[in-house]
Amino acid sequence: MHLRILNRWHLFFCLVVFFNACDHGLAPDDANEDLRTGIRGLITYTGTWPADSLIFDLRLVVFQNIPADSSQIISDVVQGKAFIYPENLAESLPFGVSMTPYEMTLEPGFYEYIVIAQQYGSILQWRLVGQYDTSPGDSLPTGINVIENSMLNNIDIRVDWDNPPVLPF
Repeated sequence: MHLRILNRWHLFFCLVVFFNACDHGLAPDDANEDLRTGIRGLITYTGTWPADSLIFDLRLVVFQNIPADSSQIISDVVQGKAFIYPENLAESLPFGVSMTPYEMTLEPGFYEYIVIAQQYGSILQWRLVGQYDTSPGDSLPTGINVIENSMLNNIDIRVDWDNPPVLPF
């Protein structure tokens, strides 16, 4: 009799330890969500999409500084002063859609210029077709401050194919 009570307590103790050790099983670790650093948002497209033959690639590009002129854009990417999404060069943002959600990992810091760039010809032929701008009345892009271990939400970018943004350079 004494042994059965002891076995029940032993079983109870083992179950308590087991259930406390298995908090969420195979569920993703929410703590990792808090450790990511970057931006996320929605890219919306309005106006008439260019013909497929005029879009070779479409990218989100985040610049630390506003380029002095269009020739500096590619050199900033090559020198690591600008970052592209998708990072995989074999991929592109989708064509012909009305919107694309995105999430981009970035190092902490201030970024002055967040744009959508369209490659329309050779590897050196790119144009800016949209920019992050919280005050579109002044045509100046809006910079962002990315904080370590934080995803900055609602960095939404509008691409109006019929009315591209005014370049700040």
